[in-house]
Amino acid sequence: LNYMSGQGGEKDSRDWGRGDYADAAIGYFKPLNKYCVFETFAGLGGSYQYHEYKGTSTSFWGDTETFYGRSDLMFSVLYLQPSIGLTFNAVDLIFATRASNIHFHRVRGEIDPGNSDYENFNRLSVHRNSALFEPSLTLRLGWKHVKFQVQVVQSYNISHSNLAFYNGKGSIGLSFAFAERFKK
Repeated sequence: LNYMSGQGGEKDSRDWGRGDYADAAIGYFKPLNKYCVFETFAGLGGSYQYHEYKGTSTSFWGDTETFYGRSDLMFSVLYLQPSIGLTFNAVDLIFATRASNIHFHRVRGEIDPGNSDYENFNRLSVHRNSALFEPSLTLRLGWKHVKFQVQVVQSYNISHSNLAFYNGKGSIGLSFAFAERFKK
């Protein structure tokens, strides 16, 4: 299970965004030897996002702030994520690839053509399905049961490369191992 919520900018400024994402997956794993593990997950997720856009233009008479509009987006994603990892008491290193299909159920909004996000919004309203390929590398450091985790993910939109998606992202967190083998 995974849940993420984020917000950027200030609501009062009318130049901000908010989004929530959740997914669930079922998986299979198989140790290949004492230190190497193969696993794969199939999952389904969804997201809701709301954005407002404002810009500042400078002229001889000073700066002028303009409200460019808003967007309201909702999507679902279906994915398959195989990975292979090396695991030791203090270190884990995992390479994964995720193939996913993202479908935007809702693409609503009113964005002024003068805003830089206008073209991206229009492309998204036409191309509501995208196939993504997302390789990642995860490093975990710590103890058998609890490890600090750092992950980097690169994202490629293989069906519509002209759509503006984040090309890469990173995360940090904690990983907890609850497997029976660690209780021995």
